[in-house]
Amino acid sequence: MPSDELKFDIQEKPAWRVGGKTTSNLLKDIFIWRDSFARLSQEDQASFQEAFQVCMKMEYVFHSCLTESHGTRTYAATKEVLERVIGASGRLGGEKTKEEKETVNTARALMQLSSEHSKMGGTGKLSLEVVCSIHSELMKELRADAGSLRTKDAYKRMDDSSTQFYPKPEIARARLLHVIQNHNIHMDSYASQSKDWSPQNKFVFLVKCASWLMVQFMEAHPFSEGNGRMAWLLANYVISLSSPFPLHVYQFQDFTAIDRIAHFKDAIATYRKSPKDGPKDLCALFVEGAWSVWSRCIKAQEARQSSSSSITIAVQKSKQDEAQSHVKQVGIAKYLNVSEGDAVSLVSDIMGRVSVDGFQPHQYAQLKMDGSTDPVIYVRVFP
Repeated sequence: MPSDELKFDIQEKPAWRVGGKTTSNLLKDIFIWRDSFARLSQEDQASFQEAFQVCMKMEYVFHSCLTESHGTRTYAATKEVLERVIGASGRLGGEKTKEEKETVNTARALMQLSSEHSKMGGTGKLSLEVVCSIHSELMKELRADAGSLRTKDAYKRMDDSSTQFYPKPEIARARLLHVIQNHNIHMDSYASQSKDWSPQNKFVFLVKCASWLMVQFMEAHPFSEGNGRMAWLLANYVISLSSPFPLHVYQFQDFTAIDRIAHFKDAIATYRKSPKDGPKDLCALFVEGAWSVWSRCIKAQEARQSSSSSITIAVQKSKQDEAQSHVKQVGIAKYLNVSEGDAVSLVSDIMGRVSVDGFQPHQYAQLKMDGSTDPVIYVRVFP
């Protein structure tokens, strides 16, 4: 590792992980799954990854807001507001409440990370301008000082009723600049040394960088509000060099979302008690998040493959209306690149001559034409 700041081992068994696998074994699982995913054809990999990324980004936004007690507090509400306000142009707008604005802004800021990566040449480096730009998106129309470092003293009431006082504004700025400088040294080391590293070693290094960046940023507390959400965004800015999916305190083992928030707080508290040992537990939390994501990814991919062999479906006349309605719901018009009216008419005509067996309206169905003279509907059903 390039500096003493990163010379620590990831916690193999944090206090909350009683029984089960060690962190080393979780990492082995992750890279077995990643290798399996990498063997997919480029077309299958791209189409599946795009759909799965949408799902994980929504989960990230939900967990990010829930962890910091902001925004919509349920996944269903988060999904509803994001789907409602994302228009055909991809622009976000139309939030009705402060909570919805907080949720949408978190999505905005997450989307902006790739843009900021481009500004920094894909190096993973940061600048004060980049940090403030992300904060500006996060707090847009919520605070007048969005994107600006705080100018007033700050403190926080802790769960144990104690008070944590943060650095004075001028000290916070100096600390942030120092953190950015050291982080960029880490990224220079990564660029110069990682060429011969295994994918797992690259990921572990970036998790350490992200964890170090997160705790240092939180201790500096440079903004008036949004520092917790910013810390997660900056951590994912780093981890995205190795992970295609954003990481957070996702479901792991049988723990609830509230349990996972407690684990995150415990990891931060453990670091604060002994900072010289490094953010070992926080790193383990990131690995658990990655394990959760890749476990779900590979299961979803296996389910897709098991049902991907196109099967001819027969349609009962009595089910024609139900099936036709579902066809419209999943956007067959866009899939066939025809108008919605033409798509419904076309499918209705075909369904009049074939039958559907085992068509489940609650499942997502992707329909396509086989291009033959006498067209047949093929349905791929995904869980």
